[in-house]
Amino acid sequence: MDLIISKLIPLLIILLIGVLLQKSKDITPKVINGLKFIILKISLPAVLFFAFSNVTLEVRYSLLFILIFLFCCFLYLIGYFLKPKLKYEYTAEYFTGFEFGMLGVALFSSIWGVENLPIIALVALGHEVFIWFVYAPLLQYKSSHEVHMLQSFISFLKSPIIISIFAGIIVNILDLYPLINSSVLGGSIFNTLNILSVITVPLILIVVGYSIRLKETNWLASVKLVAIRFLTVMVVGIGTYYLILLLVGEIDELFLKAFFAFILLPPPFILPIMMKKDSDEILFFSNTIIIYTLWSFICFVGLMLL
Repeated sequence: MDLIISKLIPLLIILLIGVLLQKSKDITPKVINGLKFIILKISLPAVLFFAFSNVTLEVRYSLLFILIFLFCCFLYLIGYFLKPKLKYEYTAEYFTGFEFGMLGVALFSSIWGVENLPIIALVALGHEVFIWFVYAPLLQYKSSHEVHMLQSFISFLKSPIIISIFAGIIVNILDLYPLINSSVLGGSIFNTLNILSVITVPLILIVVGYSIRLKETNWLASVKLVAIRFLTVMVVGIGTYYLILLLVGEIDELFLKAFFAFILLPPPFILPIMMKKDSDEILFFSNTIIIYTLWSFICFVGLMLL
């Protein structure tokens, strides 16, 4: 219990700093957007490069990639069929996807160590492809009735996060890490990336804390939707977990916690941002995702106790 508290309190303190910064006149949304830019374009790619350059890669993990991708697709279909009953236009998009980059990395690496981040990164890889080539295009089509797959593919290839993942995989497969690290220049580059990766967790938590702004809306409906998605994800997730064990086999002793840490995450933060600008559901889903984020923190505490 002492170990759990010692890991949890720093997270809550940094998160609280983000919340308190809402009162500062110097810290504006523009400043927070600048921090997001640093996270998504610089520090998070550095973290993911190290994760994929050091993880143990096996051919059978390609099946894990496919299963996670299908898991996300299946959740979307469930949301799609629940849409007439729940009566929200963006029900399907809410039911699938997980905020790995702006929350999962920070929580998992803080609690179980940066050295274990490659385990949850393996789970997230299929999800990232789903977000880029299924989730985002569907949201784009709903907003503008147009889908630019070529543009999405080019953006995918140009994304610093994707570049860092593929660079890490190449370095890993070719076993280049020791060779590069042994040179003065290569070692210096790796040290630079390591320094950049250290700032990722506190920056993410500050941004998340700053973003926790609950506004007047239908609270009961939000809590109800959080509960329905959570139960749905858990039921489908448990089935997917055992399917992974059956088809892929044992991956790591920490894989159980890595998998459930992943599916406990809230829906993608980009959902309200990519909605139609005139949608009357933007405020509702923004609040619902914030509530889900707070619930995710509570669930992570429970996962730590297992």
